[in-house]
Amino acid sequence: MIDALTLFEFWPSGHTPNFVRLIIEACRKHRIGCLRVIVSKRFLDQHQFVFDGFENVPGSPLRWVALDDVDEAALNAAHAYIAGIGPQPEHLPTLHWELVEKYGRRFPSRHILLMSLDLYPLALSTGRLAPADFSGIFFLPHFYYRPASRPSVFDSLQERLVLRLLNHPQLRAAFFLDLDVANSLKGKGTAQVIHLQDPVRLPKHRATRADKVAARLRLGAPAGRKLFLFFGDVTGRKGLMELIDSLGALTTEEMQHMCLAVVGHAEPHIERRLAPRLERLAAATPLSIMRRAAYVDEAELGDWFTAADVVLAPYMHHVGMSGILLLAAAYRRPVISQDFGPMGRLTRDYRLGLTVNPSDPSALAGAMRSFLGETPPPVFDPEVAFALAKEQSQEKFADTLLEKLGPYIGE
Repeated sequence: MIDALTLFEFWPSGHTPNFVRLIIEACRKHRIGCLRVIVSKRFLDQHQFVFDGFENVPGSPLRWVALDDVDEAALNAAHAYIAGIGPQPEHLPTLHWELVEKYGRRFPSRHILLMSLDLYPLALSTGRLAPADFSGIFFLPHFYYRPASRPSVFDSLQERLVLRLLNHPQLRAAFFLDLDVANSLKGKGTAQVIHLQDPVRLPKHRATRADKVAARLRLGAPAGRKLFLFFGDVTGRKGLMELIDSLGALTTEEMQHMCLAVVGHAEPHIERRLAPRLERLAAATPLSIMRRAAYVDEAELGDWFTAADVVLAPYMHHVGMSGILLLAAAYRRPVISQDFGPMGRLTRDYRLGLTVNPSDPSALAGAMRSFLGETPPPVFDPEVAFALAKEQSQEKFADTLLEKLGPYIGE
């Protein structure tokens, strides 16, 4: 029996585990037929919550499949190279597409959903065909945010490849999380270009002062200090090392009133750099530091955002969206965000907090200093921020995606 939809996810972190879970829940709600999810073993190990409550048995409306060992090894080698800790593997530009071809033939489907279209434009620009018509989500439109003063060969190449991709004969729908980017590409190809709102799960109720105290007790956060939360996968582009450097611009007295919480998984090569830096910082300054080096479940996530006074998102020239901004808005917590791209625009337009150039240590320290008083800076409005989160609900995300895919996955 042919599957209704096959979803491919080869990246183990970032937005996509949550996205996959929302799509699974929506497919169950709308009874689309069999959804098959192709992921790495690493994804299964790190994000078991994605498939909680479902059975992977014949006849189930959801079936998931892990890559074969040889393909898993090839994918891990590619990720190691991208992270700068391994040699360049063979067939890197086409590796992910070769996996789509292989598993798409093994598990026939009416339609394919690629969770990260960013991985495929180079392979598809040569005219390679998919095992079925496909759609996908594009995350990082570097070409749209390229500075006019410093044109980049990569950005120009990406723009040409994206335009070619939009004219691929089998691409049906290309989803973009950035509204401005989506609007700029409409009518540029034969595929539909659709804005897909980045989703956020809203808390069940507005946290009270007592809820905040209780959450801090559960987490072991020190009393009497402002809790600055850095949350999510720890990667180089998120600006954590620059944030640590900026703390040197704060006074001893200021650090006595602060607690820095770094919560999230880091790859071993990053953790080996991060852990000793945090240890030295804790030993040399009065700053309180908490490190939770793991993926956390939904309940613990709620505790961290309830306990936080400020959420840190000092990404480095990031051209995509950030779920951290939306989580902060959902919990009515101010953010310190990069001033660039859609993150900077959202923070300013919806009064989420302060924007700053994270490459400037004194500016980043100054932003943190501004939150040490009794009231946050006037650029933050908790109700305007929460209104943004309500607009970006998880239900809208999944319903929009399935509505657009409906004509291709039906009988």
